This record gives sequence, C-alpha cells and structure tokens, in this order.
Amino acid sequence: MNESSSNTSGNGFFGSREHYLAFRKAWKASCKERKQTALLFAIYALMRGKSLDTVFTPVTNPTKLANGQKPDGAKQEAIRALKSLDRAMTFNNTTWQTVRESLLAPFGGVEMERSFKAALWAALK
Repeated sequence: MNESSSNTSGNGFFGSREHYLAFRKAWKASCKERKQTALLFAIYALMRGKSLDTVFTPVTNPTKLANGQKPDGAKQEAIRALKSLDRAMTFNNTTWQTVRESLLAPFGGVEMERSFKAALWAALK
C-alpha cells in the first residue's frame, strides 16, 4: 500500500491518516536498524489488516526441513508470542507494562497502543 492511499487499509485501526503515516514512518526507520523479529513482522501485518499467511512463507528447503525446521515455524512462533501478549494485556500485568514501550517503539511508540490492541484482538478472535 502506498502512503497516499487510505490511512486505515480498510481495517479501522488508525484514527487518522496522520496516525497511519506516523506508524509507517516509524516502521521504516526501525527496518533500517534491522532488528525485526517474527513477532514484530506479525504485529506489523496485523495492524495493516493483513493475514499472517501472507507474511510468513513456508520453509521448503529440504536441508532445513531435514534438520528439524518446521515449514511454518516462524509463523507459529509469532502466533505463540501474540497469544502471550494477549494474556499479558488482558490482565494488564507487569509483563505487558515491561515490554510495551520496547515492543511498540518500531511502530511509533506507545501512542500506537490502542491501534495495536485492536489489531491483535481482532486477529485472535
């Protein structure tokens, strides 16, 4: 999606075009640092209304599969992490308070928390 199109990607997680553009700008800046994880890519996809199936392609290399990697290992790891975050946010416990700033930093900081929670809860329904 280019930045001049709809601010919400049709999902309603962002309140304004400026909010969406701030999200995209922060994500692009964090990508330059190359510190993304499967969890961060999953969050990015969910906040843009994308399916995790389109973000994580299955491993097909026979050597990797023979050495124990699962075809959908990264996606399953991200789903487990998302479910763990859901539990932490549901109970507003110390785990969520501890990780929220560092987790949301690549997406524009804690001001993106409401959008993040809406996207996560929609995905985990």
